[in-house]
Amino acid sequence: MKRLLEIQAKLKAPKNQYNDFWKYKYRSCEDILEALKPLLKEQWLVLVLQDSIELIWERYYVKAEAKLYDLEWKLITSSCAYAREEETQKWLQGSQISWSSSSYARKYCLSWMFLCDDWIDADTTNKWEVKEEKKEKAWFNDEQLNSFIEKWKAKECWTYEKAIEEIEKYYKISKEMRTKVKKLFDDLEIINS
Repeated sequence: MKRLLEIQAKLKAPKNQYNDFWKYKYRSCEDILEALKPLLKEQWLVLVLQDSIELIWERYYVKAEAKLYDLEWKLITSSCAYAREEETQKWLQGSQISWSSSSYARKYCLSWMFLCDDWIDADTTNKWEVKEEKKEKAWFNDEQLNSFIEKWKAKECWTYEKAIEEIEKYYKISKEMRTKVKKLFDDLEIINS
């Protein structure tokens, strides 16, 4: 773990990419990998990335896994993240949709393993954020549930109670949706033991 700590302390993966349409800087999976290569070599470690496709509630998700090994193939640590594949995406072919989801999932998988500061990334600081107004919360629905699934699956440390608490920060939640969330946790065995 000492070698992982060294990499986490030294890794610099600046946000050198720029989205002209939404006007924000970001880093890509490739940017993180490029910054990691010399650090991995320095510490004599091997990073293996693997993707798989999972069907969750009639939606396809790309599951990206990163495993860090020493040169004797002893596992040091691992991390995973999920990204949902959209059925269609304007201007993209099917293979590009999968690649896009894979790249996104890998980016967050690596960010969590190597402690990149993606919590302050374009996904959370875009300029279209809503000004704080005293608005009544909307009801939590299936669409929001799908977006929360990625977060819960990726962290693997959520409990049903923590999930409900997170939902209630932003939405009102009905008994029916509470039951659905509980069933999701039971079905996917996400509950932290």
